[in-house]
Amino acid sequence: MESVGGGPVYDSRRNTHLVYATMNPLKVLRKFGWIALLSVLVGAVLPGLVAFHEGVFFRDQTEQRVRSRRADADKVLEAFDKQTARINLEISVLDGKIAAAGPGDNAVPALISLRQADRLQLEKKLAISIQPFYLHVLMYFWPVMYCGLSTVIFILRPSGAQRSLRSTLRAPTLLLALGIFVGFVVPFVFRVFAAPSFAQGRTVYAYCNPDISLVSFLIQLLNFVLMCLLLAVIWTEWSEFASEQRVALLQASEEAPAADFRLLSELSRQFFRWQVTFLAISVGFATYTGVFWTQIVRNGDKRFWYEAIAAHGIWVITIVLTATTLGVTWNTWRRHKLRIITDLINQPHPPADGFDARITLIRGLGAVSNWNVVFSIATIITTLLVPLIQALIK
Repeated sequence: MESVGGGPVYDSRRNTHLVYATMNPLKVLRKFGWIALLSVLVGAVLPGLVAFHEGVFFRDQTEQRVRSRRADADKVLEAFDKQTARINLEISVLDGKIAAAGPGDNAVPALISLRQADRLQLEKKLAISIQPFYLHVLMYFWPVMYCGLSTVIFILRPSGAQRSLRSTLRAPTLLLALGIFVGFVVPFVFRVFAAPSFAQGRTVYAYCNPDISLVSFLIQLLNFVLMCLLLAVIWTEWSEFASEQRVALLQASEEAPAADFRLLSELSRQFFRWQVTFLAISVGFATYTGVFWTQIVRNGDKRFWYEAIAAHGIWVITIVLTATTLGVTWNTWRRHKLRIITDLINQPHPPADGFDARITLIRGLGAVSNWNVVFSIATIITTLLVPLIQALIK
């Protein structure tokens, strides 16, 4: 065996990649540093500069822009301002009457009750939500998503993958990216253009809406393109490596006469790798889907339902595809154990001493504890539900 570029140790006799060399921590940190820097520049700095130039960076700026461009929103804001001013005036009058009333005045409890009712009216939130760039969830989402997906591609990519990243960017991958882009953008465009007014159920007026800032909207589309390209690379790499791994593991399993430690070790590595990959992917998707549930639950904008469904679907597909290699390895190990047990049972003269114990021992061999599997499944379910739970709690 020989080490290839600090990556997998290649077994030329079996033509497989089942043993891996240790990654250089300094190289990993250097890669991650560049990934984080570029993610912040593309995902936060560029949209932030555009938003600042367009006058939709801060809340007051964005509200003025919404008022000048959306008559329906301006009417709602104007009515809210008038109601607030009227209630504040009523409270001032009530405060004066309460102060002027004597200690034994029977009208004081009624005045206090009216004042409390007015206070409750003031606490009612605005019927629409004005959302500038600054402190918007998207301000954090794009850097987090880029960082997570790029980490999967450049650091956590399947060890032993036969193709380089450059060769992965070919026509099928680009077509796949286009398909993912359509899956994301069709509900996005439907929400933006099919129901653009307050009367049609719109309650969110965000900085990146085309009727508020067209340039910010175009930057948003550019971010979608880049995200879909990264997802297409991940889908392609992990799917192709799963096919390669299936053939290599099957050959190694058939050639191994007894319980193969390499298969057991490979399963352990694949499980750990997938756990880290799941976290890297899900941090971005959880942030992204959290946007939709916040808009639906807290801001009452039902138009985001379609995007929420599409985003969750693409999230689940990504999780499944990255788990395919783990599933292939797990299934190979299970078949390998069954073959060993079958060979022992079918021996013409099975050993009399410890035969049952050997069978039980082989059945119990595993690279991952049951508790780890249960914990991982619980983590997946919780991660998928956290954005909705967070929106409901808030």
